[in-house]
Amino acid sequence: MAQNLEQILECFSESRFFEFPDAVVFMDPEGEIIRCNKKTVLLFRGTTLRDIQGSSILRFTAPSAHKKARATVNRVLRGTIVEGNPILLSRMDGSVFPGEVSVSPVADEEGKMIGTVAIIRDVSQQREIQKKMEEQEKKYRLLFNQANDSIFLMDQEIFIDCNPKTLELFCCSREDIIGHSPIEFSPALQPDGRSSDEKALEKIEAALANKNQFFEWMHCRKDKTPFDAEVSLNCLDIGGKRFIQAIVRDITDRKEAEKSMQIMTQDLKELNEAKDKFFSIIAHDLKGPFNAILGFSEILTTEWDVYEDNELKHFIKNIQNSASRAYKLLLNLLEWSRSQTGRLENFPSVIDISGIINETILLHRSYADNKGVKLFSAVDFNTLVYADENMLKTVLRNLIENAIKYTPQGGRVTVNADQPDIDQKGDRVIISVRDNGIGIPEDEIPGLFAIDKQFQTPGTNNEKGTGLGLLLCKELVEKSHGQIFVESKTGKGSRFSFTIPTEEMK
Repeated sequence: MAQNLEQILECFSESRFFEFPDAVVFMDPEGEIIRCNKKTVLLFRGTTLRDIQGSSILRFTAPSAHKKARATVNRVLRGTIVEGNPILLSRMDGSVFPGEVSVSPVADEEGKMIGTVAIIRDVSQQREIQKKMEEQEKKYRLLFNQANDSIFLMDQEIFIDCNPKTLELFCCSREDIIGHSPIEFSPALQPDGRSSDEKALEKIEAALANKNQFFEWMHCRKDKTPFDAEVSLNCLDIGGKRFIQAIVRDITDRKEAEKSMQIMTQDLKELNEAKDKFFSIIAHDLKGPFNAILGFSEILTTEWDVYEDNELKHFIKNIQNSASRAYKLLLNLLEWSRSQTGRLENFPSVIDISGIINETILLHRSYADNKGVKLFSAVDFNTLVYADENMLKTVLRNLIENAIKYTPQGGRVTVNADQPDIDQKGDRVIISVRDNGIGIPEDEIPGLFAIDKQFQTPGTNNEKGTGLGLLLCKELVEKSHGQIFVESKTGKGSRFSFTIPTEEMK
């Protein structure tokens, strides 16, 4: 059912909308004021809302502007929004003043135009200030040579004068400016796709009609190098003749700063969202092992004599596995948080990575043997790298443990080290941990090192991961001036590789 204007206005009865600093009126299609705010009463020097409501808008419009007011209301009722329309207004005491009106249509739920809403502003003070500024501009026009911005004086669209800053900004001589058009210092098209010729003439004509212009523009120097500019056009009356004063400011640095700020803001937003999700995942992963520890420990505490020895051993083993998983997660989380806050100590030196690999393999030998997985190193003795020993141990520990986890009985995990040819960045070593396990689905590979994603597949013996290992590996490898990458195929196994420099990075 169609709504009338009164029904719609019920929504605004208690709204702060009517506390706007400007006058706000709702009108029916005939221009009768149905509702207004207190500012409207003050603006037109009434006493109460009743002085305004129920009257035609023409009552508060100077007679000379009645035709314009009617035309504006009709345009709006046809769906056009009018913004900043200058009009001469009349107060209840008969005094007139310049105003500015923005009018929008009001439609019912069926889209039928049933009225208008107008925001009215007294611009007399603004006009007075503008007039004084124009007078001051005339009075001190000859001092424009001291300005820090480029200033032109134009007769229609031809330059007749300019200040020294103009010559510096456009990298040209005075002869290149005087007698020429601003179109000659603009590309064919502006960033919005419009013709520079057409748009420039439009701005100049508006300025000559006493509509001061302020806008951004793409200019060109004499060598056609483009740059972003901020342009102001004002009409000056000098000796009874109308001229255009153009002030041009190079805003290239500001635009670049704005772009950088937008990128930084977006990056920060995405990072915060990712971290929020990440900590939610970590909380979930910590909850699992602690639930197991608490559950089984409660059984052992209250029902020890109910179960057989083999059952009790099973409970204790579950507690041990859960505690081990939680401890590994906390270790990785501590390392990662220290890395993020810059508190992770990094003392790189030249070390033989073969010894660290053999030590890490020895630590995981029992795990591999229990699963029936062959684990060995194919790294030559005296393979030297430049890195922090503890960081390398953390990376290798996580990669080797993951490889064993996702390799079934009878599989194998191999650690290799290769050094590319000198002409292929031979100042680094590529360490690879390769397995012939279950592999990783192709669609999950891009998110392996992302803070807000996890590889959720359990190990071949249903082992659970810490949810943080690969992310930590990426952080530590990059802090060591290396890169980490992965190759994998479902059912064929995976190869995680990372590069480490062989000497200090300059």
